[in-house]
Amino acid sequence: MLKTYLHVSAKQVVQCVLPDRFPAGKSGGQEPHRVPPGLNVTRTPLCYLNLESNSFGHQLGPLLIQRLLGDDSSRLVLQNVRGKEQRRGPCLFGVGTILADARPRDAVWGSGLSHSPPAPGPWGGHTSSNETRGKRAAPRPKIYALRGPKTHDLLVQAGQPNHTVVYGDPLMLVARLFPEYVSPEAARTRDACFLLHPRYNRVHGAFLKYSKWVMYATMGYDVVIPFLLGCRLVVSSSLSGIVVAEAYGIPTRWLHMTQAHSSTQLAAQSVFKFCDYYAATGRGCEDRATSPDKAVAMGGKAPIQGYDYETLLKSFPYALYTA
Repeated sequence: MLKTYLHVSAKQVVQCVLPDRFPAGKSGGQEPHRVPPGLNVTRTPLCYLNLESNSFGHQLGPLLIQRLLGDDSSRLVLQNVRGKEQRRGPCLFGVGTILADARPRDAVWGSGLSHSPPAPGPWGGHTSSNETRGKRAAPRPKIYALRGPKTHDLLVQAGQPNHTVVYGDPLMLVARLFPEYVSPEAARTRDACFLLHPRYNRVHGAFLKYSKWVMYATMGYDVVIPFLLGCRLVVSSSLSGIVVAEAYGIPTRWLHMTQAHSSTQLAAQSVFKFCDYYAATGRGCEDRATSPDKAVAMGGKAPIQGYDYETLLKSFPYALYTA
């Protein structure tokens, strides 16, 4: 079994357990985020994904929303979309490929789909015959932002009106909302680091010469982020790893080894997510690396140019939390 940088095996994963209080953000040389006054953070639950082998991105998503809301005492109500608890009322969907679980009247800010359209149910609205009869449209989830245009295309196929949408993964804002992790470029002492899903143990032989600089994406966010910030190049099979590293200005390379996936369907879902994100940031997704050696040789992908981070930030649905 492949050992990681911290000598933790792939089976030793970290579940999404939020702290009672998260550390307050320090300036880190960036303009601090200003939270609107008078918010009621308990007004709308946050739908998120909490699995036994959660990625650090799924851990970080709820914390990012808490920072946006100024919720430093963890009063935000969390709803696991794959949990056994009964959902009560509308929910906000944020980080993750969880949009297929959305229901009518839910709100969506930056979520995405996998490689196939969702069930038409919450997205189809009314039919043309209903329109002619003057009937009110069935409620749909309200979209504030989507992870990318490929997710948007799938929603349109399912019946969602083709309106202009803000694109971006919420984790693109992590450096703005977690400035305490910002570090100087001189602190990047490792030439290349690898952030992998545990399934890459299927191809562990390819990483033997890099094993000292490998970490699993199922480690805690407070372990993964400092690890990434010590690297001059981040090679990742995890989309969250790519998004977070790029947010902190670290060159990245997407690693996709088909043989690491248990099925062609899962491999296709992984490709879709990355292509969705890259399209949102004005880049293509054809230049993925298919081995660790190729990833190191290719170096970093062209950085994001001209993306309007402020528009993504301003699209956050604060109205859901207005008392």
